Amino acid sequence: MEKEKEQPCMNQEQLEGLEKDIRDGISMIVSVKHYYELDKSIKELQNTMDYLRVVVKYLKFDLEATHRENEMLVKMIQENNHGKEENDEETQA
Repeated sequence: MEKEKEQPCMNQEQLEGLEKDIRDGISMIVSVKHYYELDKSIKELQNTMDYLRVVVKYLKFDLEATHRENEMLVKMIQENNHGKEENDEETQA
């Protein structure tokens, strides 16, 4: 009995085609992974931008309040100085 030569289950052309399919599949997986990583980065960036908008609004509000307080204090000091000047004039007269 003669042993039959085992034939490979795929010829070279089929293997090359399969390798191309595998490369294409891997490329697609990498592209999808890249898409999800990019999407995640964009969402993180949007969240950071939202946070920065809130911080800037708060800082603007705080700055406006500080200006109002500063104006009020300057007015109080001027009124206090003006009152002292009047008292000094009255005591000198």
